Amino acid sequence: IGRNSFRGKSQFNLDAQVSRIFPIYESLSMTARLEAFNMLNHPNFSTPTASTSSGSFGQIGGQSNAARVFQGSLKINF
Repeated sequence: IGRNSFRGKSQFNLDAQVSRIFPIYESLSMTARLEAFNMLNHPNFSTPTASTSSGSFGQIGGQSNAARVFQGSLKINF
């Protein structure tokens, strides 16, 4: 079997981040931030099984990325 005979599909991942600074009073401000990982919830499949002794030889058995994740934060600057 030649080199790179069992390459998987190409991977696609889109992450995004939005933040905003809100002034409160003179030197006091608040920063709001929202982050999204795997924003489109697109599956990225693992590479095929390359072990010839395995019953699942050449099959793709799972995903290589996690589900969509959102996280937010607030920070007070003084």
